[in-house]
Amino acid sequence: MSNNKGYFFFCCFLFFLGINLKSQTNVTEENKFEIKGVVLDEENKEPIVGAIVSYEGGKGVETDTEGAFKVFLPSGNYTLKVTYIGYSPITQGVKVQNQSKTVNFKIVSSSNLKEVEVVADIAKVRETPIAVSNISGKQIKEELGSRDLPMILNSTPGVYATQQGGGAGDARVNIRGFDQRNIAVLVDGVPVNDMENGQVYWSNWSGLSEVTKLMQVQRGLGASRLAVPSVGGMMNIITSSIDDKRSFVVKNDMGTNNYQRFAVGYNSGILKGKFGVTLSGSYTTGDGWVDKTWQKAWSYFAKIMYRINSRNLIVLGVNGAPQSHAQRTSLVNMAFYDRAFAIKQGINADSIYSSKNNYTNGNTSARGLQYNPDWGTVNGKVVNAKVNYFHKPLFNLSYFSTINSKLFFSNVLYVSMGRGGGTSIANGPSYLKDGSGQLDLQLTYNTNYNAAIPPPSALVPGLKQTSSYIYASVNNHNWVGTLSTFKYHLNDKLSFTGGLDARYYNGIHYQTPVNLFGADYVQQPIGKDLSLQPITKNPSSYIAKPGDKINYYYQSKVTWAGLFAQGEYKINKLSVFVTITGNQTSYQNINYFGKKDIVIDKKNIIHNVVGYGDTLYTDGQNYGVRSNPYALPNTNTIAINGDGSISFKDVLTNKTVTVGSNYSTFNNTSSQARVNTTKIKYYTGYTTKGGLNYNLNSNNNVFANLGYMSLTPRYSNVFNSSGVEVKDVKNQLIKSFEVGYGVRYPFFAANINGYLTQWDNKPLDFPISKPDPQTGNLNYFNIAGINALMKGIELDLSANILPSLSVQAFGMLADWRWISGAKAYLFSDSGTPLDSLDFNAKNVHIGNAPQQQLGGSIRFEAFKGFYIKPQYIYFNKIYSQFDPSALAVTKATDFRNKESWRMPGYGTLNLFIGYAIRHNTTIVNITASMTNVLGITYLTDSSFSSGTNPNNYNPLYSLGYMGQGRIINIGTKVTF
Repeated sequence: MSNNKGYFFFCCFLFFLGINLKSQTNVTEENKFEIKGVVLDEENKEPIVGAIVSYEGGKGVETDTEGAFKVFLPSGNYTLKVTYIGYSPITQGVKVQNQSKTVNFKIVSSSNLKEVEVVADIAKVRETPIAVSNISGKQIKEELGSRDLPMILNSTPGVYATQQGGGAGDARVNIRGFDQRNIAVLVDGVPVNDMENGQVYWSNWSGLSEVTKLMQVQRGLGASRLAVPSVGGMMNIITSSIDDKRSFVVKNDMGTNNYQRFAVGYNSGILKGKFGVTLSGSYTTGDGWVDKTWQKAWSYFAKIMYRINSRNLIVLGVNGAPQSHAQRTSLVNMAFYDRAFAIKQGINADSIYSSKNNYTNGNTSARGLQYNPDWGTVNGKVVNAKVNYFHKPLFNLSYFSTINSKLFFSNVLYVSMGRGGGTSIANGPSYLKDGSGQLDLQLTYNTNYNAAIPPPSALVPGLKQTSSYIYASVNNHNWVGTLSTFKYHLNDKLSFTGGLDARYYNGIHYQTPVNLFGADYVQQPIGKDLSLQPITKNPSSYIAKPGDKINYYYQSKVTWAGLFAQGEYKINKLSVFVTITGNQTSYQNINYFGKKDIVIDKKNIIHNVVGYGDTLYTDGQNYGVRSNPYALPNTNTIAINGDGSISFKDVLTNKTVTVGSNYSTFNNTSSQARVNTTKIKYYTGYTTKGGLNYNLNSNNNVFANLGYMSLTPRYSNVFNSSGVEVKDVKNQLIKSFEVGYGVRYPFFAANINGYLTQWDNKPLDFPISKPDPQTGNLNYFNIAGINALMKGIELDLSANILPSLSVQAFGMLADWRWISGAKAYLFSDSGTPLDSLDFNAKNVHIGNAPQQQLGGSIRFEAFKGFYIKPQYIYFNKIYSQFDPSALAVTKATDFRNKESWRMPGYGTLNLFIGYAIRHNTTIVNITASMTNVLGITYLTDSSFSSGTNPNNYNPLYSLGYMGQGRIINIGTKVTF
């Protein structure tokens, strides 16, 4: 707490320092009149720092950190000219006659930013008919602090972001009730959602906060021409271009819990009009606000531009963030965080503390908001059970060509090579008996260390075995893609855009032991890897040491080929667009731990048939497999029939089969055996959408859009890790309609929009499984027909009350509900009925995000270069996450239409302060941010674990994460 007070007093010091400096500033000149204004980027309304505003005889001034300029001129006629490297010059006449004047400029980029925006589908105000919000680089620098990049989006209508467990980079974001698996995230036009599950892991992109020039959030289906999963919306992240003057930047941030971030950057400017480079790098460390969630992260960014001539441009870029950080992933009841908060929700907290649980005992109470149950100590050293480590460099090679005045072409080739994973604990030890709620890892270590050599149960003499250990889930990938786009202007009114979006992804996934707590190996059941020869002493097992692969080992291959076409028509006040996309996605699983396939010839492949010790008998038409003697009792005898054929019980179907006398035999060492490889599954999707914007006058506009999307399923909904195909997988179907109104004046702007989206065939997060009564094999099922209806109203406004005082406000009212009810039937591969599910979730609210939002901020610039910005955001109508398919009829109870628990609403106050000091060409920016200024206690994430009885959808059974307390960050940035 004393550390936090120090930061607070430092912020106050900045404020009073600024007032003192202000009192010494002379802003008047005799017999002259003030001409002032701001210079903004036409596209994103970003202030242009360092632009030259000249007025006569080569005389001029530079714009400051807010893009503002000020000159004092005697009465007369002048021509003001604004020039800035990378932007087209602009001039404007002004008549000075016994009074001050305000002249504002909006300049247009002439550099590669324009080309990138074409690829990235940047929406334009009063032209693109969608709901859109722009987050400028300036806002990111003022408000982000030490938080993950998505956290700044909470000031956007319809957006909800949380830090989840609190680890660095573990944030999640939700738009209009859709999680980030259904939000398209693009970096300079390149899609970065994981190609298997659609997720975005923000720890891989920690360096983007330093180089983002513009982050645009398009809500709803958006204006993207790509067939990306933009059901809830799309996030376009545009990184810094080489369009500024030469500069060198050094930045240092420090904050709560020993947070430290050091960053440097260099921008060469455009050299001789052809070449330029921008570089950035950072190193971040910290203990984490949540207990023991330390982080160590590097980031790097480089962009090299070469303009071949006035029509052709090449850009090479690379960015990445090799990092490791400890996590809190275990969900616990709110009572273990805060007693008073739990009591307010109707929980008998004291009863929980005195009951048998992992986190407290009769002598201890709540652990505090920073509690993290995912660590322990060994010999006095902290050991985290949950650690994420990853490095995902992204390389881009872009070519932009203006072929003629009507035709533009671009091609982006990108490569990503991800390496890393995350750790967990297997057969976790008990928690300490002192009620501290931490893992008793020391007991595991002591047990292993003191074990006899060899212990009685040892499978290998002289080595120690452990049943509790930390393992890593490794998720490597290689990803290559291309995005080719052309834009043809038929005339001033009509243009067409089209192109190709092609990607190939190969994921490599396995688990391996990493910490055996003093032991030498772990024992694994032979069923975990059917390709391995078992050990002699225990034929049902094999051993694994650190580095060996356990539990699963497979490749996931994903291909994506998409075509897109868009037509745009603009005339006077009207702009219209129509987009059509189509894509084909293919999935394949290669399971190294599964039974091998037998490839007799190209047209005759028998899949998933022989493990170690298995024998396949086939006559070309019939086949059967005799069992692995290590996996089953070897009682499977062969009967020789009178015609020379043989009969035996097939272990695949558990039925007796007969194979002709001309049979051949194969096993997993035969030359015809190959790694278990599934057939390729193909899915086709498409999108049709369109919209129109009409400018009623120079200040008012209306828009409308509608669309229909058939979205292909994700890999994780098609195959499990063993390559078992999930049944009843269908495309998601999305229908959306939206209308909006905007008003824009120099001093005031507002937008209001309403939407209606129906989401059909929403896939389950985890497919259900049922055993086949004949073979015992598990069949996995998706439940089709789980549908939702999302509707809402969103509002945002901004007002410049005074030149030094601006206000922003935003809000959202929504109603998101499940609307489905049906009886689903489950069948085995042979068509045998396995089960049915009679579920009904009609009118039950969707969980995981607030359906009411209200907030705003006031930015007051007390004097030039100094600002203070308080911000308040309130969320309400939040329902705990649950599985809608659980709302079904069982033998004992009818759970249909059971509503989830409504979480308590909450609001947080944040404060941002900054001061810029300019001396000649050097600028010093000092920023301070304080989130959750009042230190309130609130719940951000809540869910009911799979299998929870819907009758228990109440606070007592809710598991989740509490919001973080007061966090302070102070940054110093020096630009030379």
